[in-house]
Amino acid sequence: MKQISIGELEKQIMDIVWKYTQCSTRDILAKLEKNRKLAYTTVATILQRLYEKGLLKRTENQSGYIYSP
Repeated sequence: MKQISIGELEKQIMDIVWKYTQCSTRDILAKLEKNRKLAYTTVATILQRLYEKGLLKRTENQSGYIYSP
């Protein structure tokens, strides 16, 4: 079985998604900005990578994607 490694920011994002079960990129950005300043595109890129690694599911809505564990 292939082991997947994730970075610190990826871990923080996964923790948020697990806690809230469904999150948009803006939801996650709002939670992360309490502790650090990040660009929307940075969070979107990390979410895309987590999705590609098979760690997140996503569904599309009118304003973007909703991510879930």
